[in-house]
Amino acid sequence: MNEDKMKRLLEMQEHPERYSEEEIRQLMADEECRQLYEQMVKATDSMFVENHKSRALPKRPTALYKIAAVFIGLLMLSGIAYAAVRIVSNMESKSKVEIADRKPDVKKVRKSFGTEAAPTKQEPVKYNNVELQQIMQYIADGYGVKVEFKNEAARTLRFYLQWEADDTLQEIIDQINHFEKVHLTLTDETITIE
Repeated sequence: MNEDKMKRLLEMQEHPERYSEEEIRQLMADEECRQLYEQMVKATDSMFVENHKSRALPKRPTALYKIAAVFIGLLMLSGIAYAAVRIVSNMESKSKVEIADRKPDVKKVRKSFGTEAAPTKQEPVKYNNVELQQIMQYIADGYGVKVEFKNEAARTLRFYLQWEADDTLQEIIDQINHFEKVHLTLTDETITIE
């Protein structure tokens, strides 16, 4: 239901004197408005009956309609807000999984650093006694992430690393994390080296 219809229906509930019979008929002719109105009436009736079970039922006061309208409006808004939060959190968790499982863009590495820097299916790249800073340049470019050194001394540490074309980003991070002198973490498309 669009927001304008919802506002008109709630306004009609709160101030019926502002609407002509023709306007009310037109609003009730709309299927969505009629269904929402029926739900509001049912909610109001059930609230009213619950509060007056042992007494004879008097006429429903308009204040009860106002309460029902507000109640239903709040329920709808909270439902929409809850759905939005769930969608955003699902998107964030999916993007984190996708980043960690990302495969290298070998063509991009080859274009930026040459063929000897890019692994192929047949031939991995072997870094033997190479500074971590240089290795991380290739990795960052290949996986499309940023690298942040919080431990400046780690830049010049020399490593042996074998990088295969089908290695995920998380596998590369795990390989480097086997060394005791550094610790890599992946957060929001940034590899932090401590």
